[in-house]
Amino acid sequence: MAPSKDPVDLTVHRDAKAIKDTVLSLSAPYNRIITDVDVLTRKDAAVIDQAAVNLTDEEKKKATERLGLLTGETMLSNLKSSMQQIMMNPYPTSRSRELSLLAQIGIATDCGARVGDRQDAPARLPRGRRGEAQRAPSPRPPTRSGNSSATTPTATSW
Repeated sequence: MAPSKDPVDLTVHRDAKAIKDTVLSLSAPYNRIITDVDVLTRKDAAVIDQAAVNLTDEEKKKATERLGLLTGETMLSNLKSSMQQIMMNPYPTSRSRELSLLAQIGIATDCGARVGDRQDAPARLPRGRRGEAQRAPSPRPPTRSGNSSATTPTATSW
C-alpha cells in the first residue's frame, strides 16, 4: 500500500469499559476460586462473612453447609497459594520495572481484607455476581499481612 497523498486523521482513545470488563473477567473467577477454597478448607464462618457482599442468600447457605469440609487438604491450600503468587509476581514487559506488577495498572491484592470490609481500602473487584467495580479514594500497592485470608484483586480507579 502506498502512502497517502492527502492528510489522514487518526483518532486514538482508551476504551475504559473494555479495560474494566477485561479486568473483571480475570478477577471475578479468581475471587470465586479463592472464596471456594477458603470455604472448603477453613472452619471459620468469617470466611463467608468476608465474601458476603457478593453472595446471594442461597450462596451463603450453601457455603455454610460446605464450611470446612476439606480442612487439612493440602492440594487446595497449595492451589490457593500458587494463584496468589501468580497475582503478586512481577512479569517482564517492554517497559521493564516501570510496568511489571498488576498493581501498576490498578489491580492490587490485599491479603488482609475482602470485599467491603474497610472503608479506606481500595475498591475490590466483584467476587462473583456483581458487574461493577467499586471506586476507591487512592491506589495502594500489593500488601502481605501474614493473615491467611485470600488475596483479592482490586481495582483502584476506572
